[in-house]
Amino acid sequence: VVTSHQVAGWSGFALQRWFERRFKLPTVVENDSNCAGLAEARLGAGRGTARVFYFNVGTGIGGALVVDGKLYNGRYGAMEFGHLRLSNGRTLEEVASGRAIERGVSTVAEAGRRVGAMLANAIALVNPDIVVVGGGVALAGDKFFRPMRETARRLVFKPYRDNYRIVPAKLGEKVVVIGAALLAEKTR
Repeated sequence: VVTSHQVAGWSGFALQRWFERRFKLPTVVENDSNCAGLAEARLGAGRGTARVFYFNVGTGIGGALVVDGKLYNGRYGAMEFGHLRLSNGRTLEEVASGRAIERGVSTVAEAGRRVGAMLANAIALVNPDIVVVGGGVALAGDKFFRPMRETARRLVFKPYRDNYRIVPAKLGEKVVVIGAALLAEKTR
């Protein structure tokens, strides 16, 4: 575990090694957004596309990139979409996550516009075929998706304007478990 924003005391903990010693089984450890992204790319809304950018907007905001069915994970993490910084120095997660909506920092539509603006930047960097959006805030449907899509389309690098689709995730609440199973399959 590099860092944990949700559970105190886990930062820097060698979780994979602990599991392998404790259970004497090969183990793979991955964050929830990466598991969800892999599942949506292989079996969900991104199935059949080469470049899938997945992100979830819930309690926090996370992201994943899957290229040709393989999770891109940088050195030990990548596509931390919620940690992109706005011009005011705050992160996207601070102003557009479910927690931000609860605190009154954003309404659902405003969160959609803020995510859409950052999504335009991510599209300029990655140029995905499809953007799959999951998480609890995404369940607000059109109240979130319409301002997000409109803002992304307005701000995206113009040559990429028609290269991508933004769609809701398909696999529901079990998406992380499905992705973890796909990763575990490689350890056999």
